[in-house]
Amino acid sequence: MAPHLFLIFLSFSSFHHSTASSFKPSCTLPPPDTNFVSGPGTRGTISILWNCISIFILCTWTIQRLNIPAARRDAGWVHKIWWAILDSRTKISWMLFTIFIPEFILGKALGEREATKRPWPGMRDHAKKAGDDAQEWTSGHARMANMGYFALDFSDFPESDWKELHKSAREVAKLPLYSERSTRINMARLRHRCWALTEHQWDIVLDKHLADYPDVRLSHLADLNKSDVIARVLAVIQVVYLAIQLLARKVYGLASAQIEIAALAFAATSFVTYILFWDQPDGVRSRRVVKAKKLPTADQVGVISLWGPTYLWSGFRRRARIDGELDLVPIPNDGSNVSRNGMWEMPQSIRGYFGNQGSQVLYLILGALFAGTLFGGIHCLAWNFDFPTHIEQILWRVCSVLTAALPVLASPLLALWIPARGRDGTLTGYLATGTIRRIEIACLVCLAILLVGYILARGFLLVEMFRTLFFLPPDAFTETWSASFPHWG
Repeated sequence: MAPHLFLIFLSFSSFHHSTASSFKPSCTLPPPDTNFVSGPGTRGTISILWNCISIFILCTWTIQRLNIPAARRDAGWVHKIWWAILDSRTKISWMLFTIFIPEFILGKALGEREATKRPWPGMRDHAKKAGDDAQEWTSGHARMANMGYFALDFSDFPESDWKELHKSAREVAKLPLYSERSTRINMARLRHRCWALTEHQWDIVLDKHLADYPDVRLSHLADLNKSDVIARVLAVIQVVYLAIQLLARKVYGLASAQIEIAALAFAATSFVTYILFWDQPDGVRSRRVVKAKKLPTADQVGVISLWGPTYLWSGFRRRARIDGELDLVPIPNDGSNVSRNGMWEMPQSIRGYFGNQGSQVLYLILGALFAGTLFGGIHCLAWNFDFPTHIEQILWRVCSVLTAALPVLASPLLALWIPARGRDGTLTGYLATGTIRRIEIACLVCLAILLVGYILARGFLLVEMFRTLFFLPPDAFTETWSASFPHWG
């Protein structure tokens, strides 16, 4: 974020190139017997800014679907208020991440939808074996499992047996099969006495007879959803107001602000993300704890870790907070389950080409490609808008096209880099190892160049939409009948 703030500072420091001025309209007061007063026929800079900022905030807040966090211990109301403030930092940080990289959130939403669109076949079989009275395993159960709702508890077993198990598990973790960083992150989570497991991990647990089937009624799971309906309604009202306003200004031939186009781009990607997250629960804070029947073997711990989520940030990670009620680490919010659940529906040729290492991010890439193209394409609506200088207008056009085109240009490189990086035999039957290594390096270099160009283009658009707000033509402040539409601002 620091580079963006630096660019914003530089852009506003360039005001010395033009004479800074302000204008405050003055309206005459109505006669005393007036019963209805119409709004002024102008709008101000702050009103334009606030209407757009409210869309940024509401859209990025309402589309978040975070995993179940670690619980706090029972305490007084003062501690609860303070902890609520601290816990809100996670959602705020993901809001900021969405503002800068909305493509990731849309791609993650697509991946999670595909991962839980149909229940895992193994879990449906376990539900049938549990008896006729057991609740069928549905996509709703799969979504809750991947969010960390079902927890496997080993607290009833002796501490000595538990230490001996993880001493053996550390030796198993040294095998090359478990060298992936995501697998090691999962193993670190399984060092605790209670495990938050995904749908596929629960299938392995039940296969090994480590616990009974987690029988929970679907109606109970639906009651746990605490979606913020008011925030969603406000977001819809603001987006509809923006769309009506831009349409009315286009019909009347009035100028709009670049920041309004940027807000429309955020609203469009947020709308698609919201549709993909339609059935995803929000605000769940409780867990269903299932007592373990026996301890797993060290090899079983390794397999459960191997089939856990994969993560966006597999390098440096801050220490996760342990649950205050259970000895448990929640499933991190950057985890992806699509490779474990969603890929089984895809054709064998696609699964065989991308392999286990690449399938985990395939849906994430597809969603990101769509979101990047949509986001950049909407910025092209400001193609002929007024800019402080002609150079900035050219740069806006170039950056809008780059934002829309670079994800598409990166897709064939990703299609080569993913299987080459996989090391799982997806290309070894066709190419020599040295050739595969050269392909991997070449693709990585090209992808890095495209990524740098994409970041610079997005950074310019982000800075320019605020800068141009102070260089709008006079007719941009003329209000239309759309001001009478209900909105928050």
